[in-house]
Amino acid sequence: MNNLLNLNPQKIKKMKLAELEGLANDIRKFLIDVIKHNGGHLGPNLGVVELTIALHYVFNSPYDQFIFDIGHQAYTHKILTGRAKGFDKLRRSGGVSGFTNYDESKHDIWESGHAGTSLSALMGVLYSNKIDKSNNHAIAIVGDGALSSGMSLEALNLIGYHKLPGIIVINNNKMSISKSVGTISELLNNDFDNKKQFFNQLGYNFVEVEDGHNITDLIKSFEEVKKTTKPVVVLVNTIKGKGLEEAENDKIGKYHMVSSNKSDGTTWSALIADMILEIQEEIPTMVVVPAMEVGSHLTKFKEAYPNRFLDVGISEEHAATMSAALAKNNKNVILSLYSTFSQRAFDQILNDIARSNQPVLITIDRAGLIPGDGDTHQGIYDVSMFNIMPNIVISAPSNAQDASDLLRVGLKSKSPFVLRFPRGFVEGDLRYEERLITINWDQVLTGDEINIISYGPLVERIKEICKTENISANLFNAKFIRPIDYNMLQKAFNNQKPILIIEEGVNTGSLYPEILRFKENMGLTSPLIDKSIKNTNIPHLASDEILEFTQFDNKSLSLFIKNAIR
Repeated sequence: MNNLLNLNPQKIKKMKLAELEGLANDIRKFLIDVIKHNGGHLGPNLGVVELTIALHYVFNSPYDQFIFDIGHQAYTHKILTGRAKGFDKLRRSGGVSGFTNYDESKHDIWESGHAGTSLSALMGVLYSNKIDKSNNHAIAIVGDGALSSGMSLEALNLIGYHKLPGIIVINNNKMSISKSVGTISELLNNDFDNKKQFFNQLGYNFVEVEDGHNITDLIKSFEEVKKTTKPVVVLVNTIKGKGLEEAENDKIGKYHMVSSNKSDGTTWSALIADMILEIQEEIPTMVVVPAMEVGSHLTKFKEAYPNRFLDVGISEEHAATMSAALAKNNKNVILSLYSTFSQRAFDQILNDIARSNQPVLITIDRAGLIPGDGDTHQGIYDVSMFNIMPNIVISAPSNAQDASDLLRVGLKSKSPFVLRFPRGFVEGDLRYEERLITINWDQVLTGDEINIISYGPLVERIKEICKTENISANLFNAKFIRPIDYNMLQKAFNNQKPILIIEEGVNTGSLYPEILRFKENMGLTSPLIDKSIKNTNIPHLASDEILEFTQFDNKSLSLFIKNAIR
């Protein structure tokens, strides 16, 4: 690692070709070792080592602005700009972020947690350069999978139309998270003349680098496009996972993201996916997923029901509207989204699903606090987002039985239905029975000191805290966040003890203000105290660190409950 410390772009420019190739080998070995140990995005970063070295060799960061799409493929960029030392705590407190980060370096000039934003950002930079009469270059590095997203296509249309001299580097590895889908991907792997004609008609010069791991060819191509005053697309053919055989051969996305957690437990994603598979004989279902087949453990469903599985690539907005149309045409449909990615489809969920009351079951994976990925990937906003929409039922299981119950209710619902669950492993008993429940809350504990209302796996944690600390509490599992079980809520108010609402999400638009409104409307007097996340960005932290930072660790929760009793 010593030869990677204290690198900067000026040192890169002074290296000879053989030194650059040696540097690429050293970086690739370093990335494999550190990501396998600490977790992180492995495949995307192994594929762009030479590409990133060549960019820094030819251009002058940060004056020439490098705009990495998402930023999860910027590890080599971080190393070349003096941050190798921070990889010993990658994605943890005191270490480097797993994405580009404004606060981390002046060389990270664009940060985003969602794919497809880089070309829109590029257009903004290009217009700023035009106003400032700046000759600095702006380069967007976008994956072929992200190129099919709506924002990418909108910006691609306009940059060429306005003849803005931007450089669009397409990292073409035939993969998004798993295999790329759609005709755009097919085009990028068609013959040269077809690709050239397509981009020429959109207003771009076109250059292709056949071997995106050949530093000589990359430098030569970048030197040429650096001279142009027209918009230009540079298609660079790379191998995702280059240098690690199993990652190179990965076609489903197993090595896209590697976790440092080696637990053999069952994840919430796997549990829900297995339940979806089990229920197909009773309720045949379409499943729509925007590039999250592997992350949401839906491969077995795809293999069992290929005609009812639709991976639409990085196109969340399209996925939502298409799901609404499937539902309107009398299909049972599950729209599988990560919490943070559901935000991208806000308008389509609001207008096409919720407003018109289409019975789409939306599974929200990675809800709540998310370790490692930082503030762009937190699943703490979805409850508030869905709570402002009409007709939607919002639910969250606390255990495996809840999950089975809620999935069954959701698929039989005549309205849009959200089933949200966290990243991580299911604690407790994995057994469950098939049953159909009504929309209500459960009282998990009975006591006389305090009332506690929560939902999701937090309920199980609070239950154990109360037992361990001998806290006599009425603990209510608000597994239906909306609609509220007002009969059970009135029961909590009746004993005149304080009511704690504990939510692993933002407090604006959440369950707490709805209960507060009920209290005011009914003229009730019991004190309400909320424990939630208030107006803060959450940095990249490990699992224990993120709980301590937000004071959702067991020690903090115990103290919070005891203070409310006093």
